[in-house]
Amino acid sequence: MTRGERLRAVGRFSPNGSDDWGVSSRSQGIAGRIRAVRITERWRAGGVVGVLTGLREGVVARIAPERGEGRALLAGIVAGDRRELKAQGLSDVFSAAGLSHLVAVSGAHLAIAHALVEGLLLCAGVPGGSRRVLALGLSALFVLMCSCPASAVRAWVMLAASVAGKGAGRRGHAPSGLAIAGSLMCLSDPFCACDLGFQLSMLSVASLSLFGPYARATLDALIAPRTYREMRLTPRPLRPHMAKLGRSVRSSLAASLVCQLSTWAVVAVTFGRVSTVGPIASLAVGPLLSPLVLAGLVACLLAAVPVVGGLLLAVADGLACLVVALTRQFAALPFSSVAVVVPRWVELLPIIVALLLLALWPRPSRRVLTKVSLGGLAVAIAIFVRLYVLVPASVTVLDVGQGDAILVRDGPHALLVDTGPGDAISDALARQ
Repeated sequence: MTRGERLRAVGRFSPNGSDDWGVSSRSQGIAGRIRAVRITERWRAGGVVGVLTGLREGVVARIAPERGEGRALLAGIVAGDRRELKAQGLSDVFSAAGLSHLVAVSGAHLAIAHALVEGLLLCAGVPGGSRRVLALGLSALFVLMCSCPASAVRAWVMLAASVAGKGAGRRGHAPSGLAIAGSLMCLSDPFCACDLGFQLSMLSVASLSLFGPYARATLDALIAPRTYREMRLTPRPLRPHMAKLGRSVRSSLAASLVCQLSTWAVVAVTFGRVSTVGPIASLAVGPLLSPLVLAGLVACLLAAVPVVGGLLLAVADGLACLVVALTRQFAALPFSSVAVVVPRWVELLPIIVALLLLALWPRPSRRVLTKVSLGGLAVAIAIFVRLYVLVPASVTVLDVGQGDAILVRDGPHALLVDTGPGDAISDALARQ
């Protein structure tokens, strides 16, 4: 189904279960599921929504996501169509690499689309105030075309608040814009507060607004070169460029770390897995996002132009294939995604740590940070050795539903006796 489409069907209703998915659905006002057995009537959406839905279907048809992984990624980031991403298993790959935010239309995608539209209006000679309003309206149409994901709606409301603030002569303030966006979205749809995409988007942006500069200063204190002696291996003409590159890398790494540290608890409780390579993967793949989205949008805008449209789509497809290839490499690393079993109260830990940090706000010190980093690394190595090397002899009967699956372990060696039916054994082994 597409947004605004209505069906009349014969189906079977099944209420929510008592598992995490059922609890999450119930909190969003969803009573259960209906499995359609036969569709008797179908009505397409009308009005602006119908026009945008038809435009989206045309864009997706032009991209042809079924033709490869690169095209599937393009359809996800340009039109918000993630069906082929799931069908081809790419959603799990991006999740394992900690890069799920790249395939969800969010603030970064909207910023690129808004900049593209405003640039075109500037070239057309539209004056400043009118240009900003028109660009904001066209950006809203882009969000509607992508079926209004919570992260994109949040980003658009923040953008609208920023444009209104500039028009009134007010300075920009990200926390205030975020508060306005969250309040308006919850007032218009209270159930969106229980939407996982909304929660992750709000947590990430709030953390970046509050702790982004502090994280960059911390990384500067920890790894930035301070003296000539530390840069003596760099040729003198290259030192300014290397310093600029280092600042850019540290800034990107700080942003990725802040986002992952602020959302890991919610992700762990919801999905039972945590990515360990997310910050490094974002550092390698993140710079390709802007040119990929820009190339995809321009290719869709010029799709009707002979030769040019196809050439631009081929360029975008090549960039998307590169992103997928890099993501697969990170997802294939050992322990790139670790299964965890944590209680729900763990979601409060990042909030408690954030409040303590805001209250104390310690000055970053290279000596202290080095000691803390080495101590954390030692603890992580000790936990790894304890869990995967110095495992005491044990016999564990795994919960795989109907059937047997017995795990025998002694140190780094393991033996599995039977697997039970279905795929339940995969999750059971991951928890061990």
